[in-house]
Formats: sequence, structure tokens, C-alpha cells
Amino acid sequence: MEPFAMKINQLSLLPLEIQDSVLRNLTFRECMRLSSVCRTWRSMVLNWQGMWETLSTDDNHNITDLEIYKNYIEGSFVNRIRLDTRSGDQLERVIDFLVMQKCTAIQKVDFHLSTMETQHLFQITSLCGNRLTEIALTLDEMGPNNVTPDVLLLNCPHLKKLYYSSLILETTHWKSTLVGLRHQHLIDLALDIYIVAGEFDARPFLEAAPQLRRLTLPFRSVRTVGSSLPSMLQQYCPKFANLVLISGNDYGIHIPGAVLEELSKADDPGLDCLVLRDTSSRYPVARDIIHQLDEEWCSRLKRLDLAGDTILDEAGLIYLSTLVFPSLTHLALGNIMANQQLNTRDRIPPTTAALCSFLSHCVPNLVSLRLQQLGTGTDGVLLALVSGAKFLQELTLDMCMVITLPGLIQFLKVLSDQGRTVKTLELRFMVAMAPKLMDALMCDYRPVITDRLVLYGCSGISVRDLERTCDKAKCLDGFNKLDLTFVHGNLAKHPNSDDVKRMLDKLDTKVDKWTLTLQMFAFDAYRNSIDQTYHPYKKMDHVLFRKRKQTSC
Repeated sequence: MEPFAMKINQLSLLPLEIQDSVLRNLTFRECMRLSSVCRTWRSMVLNWQGMWETLSTDDNHNITDLEIYKNYIEGSFVNRIRLDTRSGDQLERVIDFLVMQKCTAIQKVDFHLSTMETQHLFQITSLCGNRLTEIALTLDEMGPNNVTPDVLLLNCPHLKKLYYSSLILETTHWKSTLVGLRHQHLIDLALDIYIVAGEFDARPFLEAAPQLRRLTLPFRSVRTVGSSLPSMLQQYCPKFANLVLISGNDYGIHIPGAVLEELSKADDPGLDCLVLRDTSSRYPVARDIIHQLDEEWCSRLKRLDLAGDTILDEAGLIYLSTLVFPSLTHLALGNIMANQQLNTRDRIPPTTAALCSFLSHCVPNLVSLRLQQLGTGTDGVLLALVSGAKFLQELTLDMCMVITLPGLIQFLKVLSDQGRTVKTLELRFMVAMAPKLMDALMCDYRPVITDRLVLYGCSGISVRDLERTCDKAKCLDGFNKLDLTFVHGNLAKHPNSDDVKRMLDKLDTKVDKWTLTLQMFAFDAYRNSIDQTYHPYKKMDHVLFRKRKQTSC
């Protein structure tokens, strides 16, 4: 039998590329724990270049605490800094540490600070200003000497991506500081600025960024330019392709990261992606932009997200139904409500007719659709999809209360009869959640879904219902990933662990990959007390479940 020490050392004897592959799957904190096992592993981990590529406070440690490892930190290895001063680290000390280590290769900076004065920026740019390509800066407090986005553009000539969020007193000096600047590398700009005295003017930034491909702004920042924003973008940014207008608190909504890479490589001008997500009716800009969509725009659009609360009124939806989007592959629509005054027994509401017409005639190459909080329409919306979106592969229905159980089953049946499939089906908080639906999804029409089924908020389905469905399911063809989230309003409705284990024993033989989550839907104080309640299957997946079974055997 090999000595334990010899087994331990096998990892350090692996080729460097394999060591790198193994260590990149660990967090910084896990690597630190690994380095404490033995001297050999300590040397292996601390001398590994990837250990110091990102210096961050994410793992609840201060960057300045790394000073004890300064002999291992080669400044040229460090290419990213993530600093949140709420962790207790101070910006001045961090900058001193970076200067001491000669970190001249930093390309990405992500700071969440109370304030950041211009002198601090100058210290950073003097160190690595010519290498910086991405900056994300969030300032919580308004300060007279705070760094502003125009200063960032002026001092970082190779910047490709800038995200800036802050409270600013006034912006009159921006027009003068940006005059004559033509930043040749910036392609992605996101500004979330609240101005105390005055209005935000986007024009100086558009004039200064002729290579801009994506712009993200809150609706309050486009009040001065209004519906003229698209024409301004065409005038100043000829390569522009991606416009995102959202409410100020919705910056968690982002276009997939791959899109930015596509933007940097694309050469053809024109709008590829339009995102309008407004949670307030105070800004009519979104509706104005929708009515500006013409044949040229429509022919190029690939992604259209109109999932805001107040974007699509009846007139807007009817107007969209008169257009054709031949290149559109990804679509999100939200909060479409019927005009109740027109919703009579013998007449289909105009919004319903327009939505069905739009889905059946206007988006022939649609691949992905998300319908959110649908308040108009009938099951005919799904049938319109079948007839119009022949290439549909991803469908998400989120709180679409007008979609019924018979309608969903009929939708699956029609797809099955036509020999068609969808890659992913996601159902969230649907009234149609019922045992019959599970039978249809996992038994009768299982081959319709080829990859992933997501059911969130299964209030109409119990664990025992799912167990009975597993007993019926004999065919293993179809989707190989199932994500289940049961959301209950009180602890009494939480399934007991024996029922869950019995169901999972059967589910694990029917589905290759799966996850199970048990959640509480309650007031925060009550939820916090529930979250502390132990349940062996509160969060489970196929990997952990199989490990437990193997261990118990």
C-alpha cells in the first residue's frame, strides 16, 4: 500500500497544464486551504500563475491581506481587480499594494466604493492605464472630487467596456471635457447616473465613441433626447448594434456575454438587439421607439426584449403585428393586458388578435421566446406559435395565467403529431401546473422536449404526484435534464424527507440530470426563520443524490 504522503504528492507531479485545469475549478479560498495541506502543495499553489490573475474581495478577504504572499505575486500575472470597500478594504491601501507589486498588466477593474477621487484614478492609470480594457465603477456617495465617466474615457485610451453608476450633482463640464475626443476602442457603454441638478445628456458620449456597438441607459437618462436617440446613434455611432433601455434598478438584466464578443467582430452597421424594459409609465420613450421600427430595422433585428411593465400597450402590439422580423431569433414579451372595455363575449380583444397575428406571421425564424405575465390571449397563443415559429427551440411561460392545462397539453400534442421538438421548456408559476401536465410532459409527449424541462413553483403538483408519474413513465427518450422547484406558502405543506427520497429514487432512473429545490414563499421575517429549518433535500441534484446513495451502500 502506498504511503499517504506519496498519494498526496501525486497532484504536484502532474503536468503543469493538468495542474492548471484542476486548480481553475477551485475558488481562491479553496486554493488557500489546499496550500495548507503540505509544503509541496503550498509551493505548487502559490507559484501557480492563475492564483494571482484576479485579486478580489469576493471570498470575504481583503486584498491588502495578501501582502504576506508578496514574494509569490508576480505583478505581470495580475490582470483583474475586484474591490468592494464594504468588505473593509481601503482603496488607498489597495493601490499602494498594486504599485508595490508592479501590477502593470491589469486589464479589468471592478470597484464598488463609497467614493473615488480623481487622484486615485490617476494613480491606477499611471500604473496600467494603457492596458485597461474594462472598467466597472459603482460609487454609493456623491463627492465633489468623484471620478466621472468622461474622465475615465479621457485617461483610458484602450477601454472597450465601461459601466459607471453614481449620484452626481451636475454635469455641465462634460460637454467641454469631451469636445474633440474620439475614443477608438469603446464598444460597450453602460451609464446609470442620477443627476441632482439637471438632466443627463447622452450626446457628448455618443460623439466621443464612434466605435460604440452597445449602449445601456436607464429611461430617466434619455428624457432630454427622447425618441431622437436612435437617429443620434445612427449619426454618431455608425457601427451601433445594441440598445438597452431599462429602469434604473434593473441593471441585473444583461444581454448574454457572448453577444459582446459578436459585437466586437461585427462589421455591418444596424440594430441587432433592442431591449426596452420599463417598470414605470413615466417615460413614453419606449413606446415612441417601437413606433419608429421600420422595414430596415426589422430586417436586421435578432433580439427583441419588450418585457417591461408598461412597454406594450394595445397600439404598440397592433403596430408590431403589421411588421415582419425575418432575422429575429430571440424574443421576450411581458405584461400584455387586454382592454377590458373591448373584451366582450362575442369578440376577441384587439390585443389578443394582434399577439396571435404577430406570433403566427411576423417572426418566422424565432428560436427562443419568453412570455411573461401574459394577461391577454387564450390557448390560441400557443397554436399561433406552432403555425408561425417553425424553428422554435426554447419556450418560457412565466406567470401566463391565461394559458390553461388543456391548452398546454394540446400544444404538446400538436408538436408531437407534426414530429417537431423543442430543446427547452420552462414553466414558472403557471395555473396549469397539475398532475395531468406532468403525465403529458414525462410520459405521453416526453420526446417533444429534447434537452431540458424547468418547472418552477409547482404549487399544483405534490411530490407524491411526481412519484406516480415516474411509475407511469417507461420511455427514457426525450429530455435529459429536469429542474424542479417546489414553492410552498407554509412549512406544513413542505414534503417530508421520506416522500422526497422515495420520489427521487424513481426519478433518478428516468432522468439523467436533475435538480430539486424546496423553497418558501413568505414574508422576509418568516422566510428567514424557515430557511434555517433543516431539510435533507432542500437543495439536491443528481450528483449529490447518487453520492449519498453510494455512501449509504
